Amino acid sequence: MGRGPTVLLDQHGLAERLSSDGFDVAVDTVEIPDGLVPEIARTFELNRRLAVSVRNARAEGAFPLVLSGNCNCSWGATAGSFGDDAPAVLWLDAHADFDVPDDNLSGFLDVMALSTLTGACWQALAATVPGFRPVPERNVLLVGVRDLDDYQRKRLQESEISVSWGGGDPVLEAFDPGASRMYLHVDLDSLDPSVGQANEFSAPDGLSLGRVLVLQREAVAGFEPVCAAVTRTTRTSTATAGWPARPRRSCSDWPGSGPVRRLRPLGPRMPRASHRRSAGRGLPGGSGPRPRSAPARPPSG
Repeated sequence: MGRGPTVLLDQHGLAERLSSDGFDVAVDTVEIPDGLVPEIARTFELNRRLAVSVRNARAEGAFPLVLSGNCNCSWGATAGSFGDDAPAVLWLDAHADFDVPDDNLSGFLDVMALSTLTGACWQALAATVPGFRPVPERNVLLVGVRDLDDYQRKRLQESEISVSWGGGDPVLEAFDPGASRMYLHVDLDSLDPSVGQANEFSAPDGLSLGRVLVLQREAVAGFEPVCAAVTRTTRTSTATAGWPARPRRSCSDWPGSGPVRRLRPLGPRMPRASHRRSAGRGLPGGSGPRPRSAPARPPSG
């Protein structure tokens, strides 16, 4: 999966498409550490480098758009973008990425991406990423999730994360995290396989491309997008086959865990959007159970 960003840039000409749409685009590579370094240490070092790269892009007035092979790029992306202010997080994914080491059975670090971002695990190493602050669970809206084991579903339902299950139609106005700035995270396996096969973890009953684009527009209208990531592409991904010929202007920058490149559109700036507040956390779901919040307790962050 680490070579997915290279496919988007070199085979699909993403940087050129953004340039033709009016952006000044700089493409940087966040180099992967020595492959002999153990996976966990290597992943956190990559995120340290990514956080610095994203912060530099923000300092130059750019919108960081991170292209990544794995979802754990969210640690460096948010660390470099938000400082002490916890963002709202719109996370599109077929999976919860909410395991912790004590319940995980796969040994796959990336299934702990969201749990690490919300402070449930790997706290000591996460604190070594410059600027990292855990995001409270109540600030997260998880959309498109459907491929879960029972223990994963239970943990998610007991959390304060807002959930829209499967390919249902979430209403972003019902999401009220109390934050005005947003991190947008799109794992391409959130898409239904009929749109394209993003990776080997794709699952049926996912989101349509149209639904993803509507969510993108709603996010820009209701929040100030500060950073975005597109993740989990592979060398053989067909998930981009049905994409529009040109990315919309609300698209922007990315990192990953193979050779990672960061796009920095330096041209048109997105206007600051006012945050829409509305009552209620319930979000329409798909075929799975309706989302719910756990009993009152201190937030995860």
